[in-house]
Amino acid sequence: MTMPTYSIVVPLYETARFLPDLLTSLERQRGRGALFHLECVFVDDSSPDGAGEIARDWLSRSGVPGTVLEQPNSGVSAARNAGLDVVTGDWVTFIDSDDFIAEDYVSAVQEFLDSIDGDLDTLSLVACNVVRYYEADDHFDFAHPLRAKFNRGNQVYALEQHPEFIQSQAASAFFPVVKLRASGVRFLQGLHAAEDALFVSTFLVTQPNPTIACVQSANYFYRQRASGDSAVDGYKANPDFYFGRFSRGYLSVFERAREALGRVPRWLGQYFLYDMRWFFPREQVPHRKATHLTGDQKAEVLRLISAVLEYLDPQWIRDYSITDLSLEHRNLMLALMGAQLLSEGHVQVYSIDRHRDLAQLRYYFVGALPVEEVSVGGQTARIVASKVRRLDYLDQVELNERIIWVVADDDLVVRLDGVQQQLITGASPPVQFSASRARMGFDRYEDPLAVPAPNKVDRPLLRRIAGRVLREAAAAAPRAFENTPYYLPGIDLRSPRVAKAVRVYAQRPGIRARFHRGWLLVDSSATADDNAEAVYWFLHHHRADVNAFFVLRKDSDDWARLKRSGARLLSFGSLEHRAALLHAEFVISSCLDDEIVQPIPNEQYWEGSAPWRFVYLHRGVLRPDSAILFNRVPIDLVTVASDADAQLLSADGTAYTVTELQVRVTGLPRHDAISRGEANSKRNRVVLFVPRVQVDNEQELHQAGDWSALLNDERLFDVAARYDLRLVLLPRPKSSDFVPRGPALRRLEVLASASSMAELLSSVDFVVTDDSEVSLDAAAAGANVGYFHCDLGDRNGAEEYGGLDPFYDKRLFGPVAMSVDGLIDLLDRQADPTSADEFDLHRSAIAQTLLNVDGGASARVVEEISNLNRVP
Repeated sequence: MTMPTYSIVVPLYETARFLPDLLTSLERQRGRGALFHLECVFVDDSSPDGAGEIARDWLSRSGVPGTVLEQPNSGVSAARNAGLDVVTGDWVTFIDSDDFIAEDYVSAVQEFLDSIDGDLDTLSLVACNVVRYYEADDHFDFAHPLRAKFNRGNQVYALEQHPEFIQSQAASAFFPVVKLRASGVRFLQGLHAAEDALFVSTFLVTQPNPTIACVQSANYFYRQRASGDSAVDGYKANPDFYFGRFSRGYLSVFERAREALGRVPRWLGQYFLYDMRWFFPREQVPHRKATHLTGDQKAEVLRLISAVLEYLDPQWIRDYSITDLSLEHRNLMLALMGAQLLSEGHVQVYSIDRHRDLAQLRYYFVGALPVEEVSVGGQTARIVASKVRRLDYLDQVELNERIIWVVADDDLVVRLDGVQQQLITGASPPVQFSASRARMGFDRYEDPLAVPAPNKVDRPLLRRIAGRVLREAAAAAPRAFENTPYYLPGIDLRSPRVAKAVRVYAQRPGIRARFHRGWLLVDSSATADDNAEAVYWFLHHHRADVNAFFVLRKDSDDWARLKRSGARLLSFGSLEHRAALLHAEFVISSCLDDEIVQPIPNEQYWEGSAPWRFVYLHRGVLRPDSAILFNRVPIDLVTVASDADAQLLSADGTAYTVTELQVRVTGLPRHDAISRGEANSKRNRVVLFVPRVQVDNEQELHQAGDWSALLNDERLFDVAARYDLRLVLLPRPKSSDFVPRGPALRRLEVLASASSMAELLSSVDFVVTDDSEVSLDAAAAGANVGYFHCDLGDRNGAEEYGGLDPFYDKRLFGPVAMSVDGLIDLLDRQADPTSADEFDLHRSAIAQTLLNVDGGASARVVEEISNLNRVP
């Protein structure tokens, strides 16, 4: 019997630092002389880091047959095609050079193929099990989104009967070389998005009955780089992410399928839907949103997506079950293709405010707003707030959401355009899955189409017992199991135990009495000195009837200060804090982080959900794209600084889910400490620099160079000397890399911290910053503000910071400098008493935004919180 040869093609470009892991794993492949032969073809794509030489040395040293090809830099697809042209094996795979494989990777594939020897001719490809390796914390994640096809172990599946069992990666698949070359399918050169999925799916279109072998026992380790500099991570700079993947990719392969087969098979449609499962959610993540695209470019993206959707059956979208896919994203695709919405005929009872007998209703619609009839007991119901929310995906206008707050009880009826709607609770109407869901292992199903691996001893009972023991062990010692499949199940197992301990503690009479109807105030888990602290001290001094606590991590720099001042403190995450949450009436915060809005799992509360209501004390000037952060949090009340902010939150056509019921204009409590008259009388000739740059934040690193150039510029010190100015820098933590060195440092005062930002801002004449919250506080304190944004000359930077956004520009509190020269000139003009006061141009923005800097914001906030039990 002739032993098969497995050819491994590895493109090389700027991955020399990762290559040793792959080479070690290749060298450890078992059975080079027993079960199979191995061939390694490396393609040096003009890698500047010597990766090709590393591969060449390894081939010479290890004795593994192979070669290193060299080519001008042409991209990963061209490199893979070059490797495919020269391989001599029976099977070929295309491993990425920053990934690695298990030591029995090839032998596991070979053992399975040997077991189905008679069916080898029917196979289109072999799919291997992808395990994500997170380099930053050395953690392995075994829960890949496409893992379901391995639920039954090593199996063979025909895609026509199992359309959900798609293979999206070429790197973790083996292809029969003869079939692949006969198909003529190549990687699309120059395409830098979804190229793997398009290559695999195009090849499968050429196969008469595409069939894949799923080998669970062969583990491919996909590296998530700690540096975030992979091609996948750099998608914003890649036009193919938004255009090429559709125009050159899906439209091409779908048309090819229709010409060859007369139809687009369901399994091929699943490739696109799986891709969209990751594409649309990016638009709901602030730093991933396509703010760098122009309006015309966004319209083109939507046009291309709509063109691809024309090839799909709408029912495929309704039935999609490979991964989770929200009702909103399903409806968005259905709207783009002009099909009936999945939620049509349904109105969702999204939430209930039992304190005021209010129900929030939501539904999606296309076109004009339907005629609404909402009744209770046959009488017209009282609607206390309503809005139409714009779904903020690439400026699409097809789909909208209606949100209604209504006084209601159980006898609620809703008609839209005269048609009574089904009222549902929960996240969405139930999706009608077909038998394919059962085939994926989510339900019991005997599948005659699956080909089991013969000679496989199946001991499910023993496996279940062993699994339970290992999960218990992982629950007891999670760190020892963190790189195993039992880590997360073990952590989940701990949750009921923790919940039980918290409940037992919280039921103690003394604890119940201490935390009864508590108000828990928290700025962030690690810091104070913001709106929540201001409200806490108001309660402490003026409302002894309120059972208020301030929550903060014990290792925070602010803990000792608050303790000395007599604050009632709870250590964030402590047993006391958890117990307090079980009895609390309100959680009040100036932060929307997950750890604040969901500090403990819902299962730990008495009734499976939090008894407290969440109050958000907004910290600055709202931006239209802040809706992404707001909409994922159940906010009962949000307080803002101005009418403009309130309008942006609650008006029709904005992207926020918040309505007028939840929004109040109170001013910012942290501004209560600021008195304009006192501030102006204490002014010093001080220029305060407050960068928002934090050097441990990769998204802000690019700004550090601009600030460093400014703070080391001799002309800055010339201006200071000419007008007798003190230059003071207040850097954020972990930002010392751009603090000036040498002579510059001696002429610049650097503050380690500020015990009170209000006091500091009230004592300076001019504030230079790129932080919107600092600019707001400086304006409230009466200081002149200058914005330092070197990247505003570039559209990407401008849209990120709002510098060219008309909505935002109208609310700036001072002029913007787009360069070091511009900022120094601005300071020169401001310090010169003979110059015109250009800051007068921004007084109206300050007056409109800071309506309530009168020392009473905290009192107004407390009043609005107290009113949350009253029916509006």
